Amino acid sequence: MDNQDDLIIFFSSPREVELQLIRDKATIDTISVWPADSSLVDKEGIDFHFDTMLVSAVDKILKRNTIEKLPLKEVQVAGEADPTSVFLQVALAVAAALKTRK
Repeated sequence: MDNQDDLIIFFSSPREVELQLIRDKATIDTISVWPADSSLVDKEGIDFHFDTMLVSAVDKILKRNTIEKLPLKEVQVAGEADPTSVFLQVALAVAAALKTRK
């Protein structure tokens, strides 16, 4: 049976990302990722540990919804991210990894 779960990495603002797990066109779970410590945020609002926080949040949302079969049907990155930011590039790299993992 094919996995019908989608994951959206959604930039709700340049500083905040929300993971949305979709099953059969309905959102079944969400997790917000934002800077936990304002001293770790640069002048553009990007947390220096964003990569770790994003990967940890992806692990958490997949585990608590008992999703073990990868790749997901679809992984998207959407929202208000600056197309030239490293922040967005990290999210795109995570999305690409989730699409190709077997």
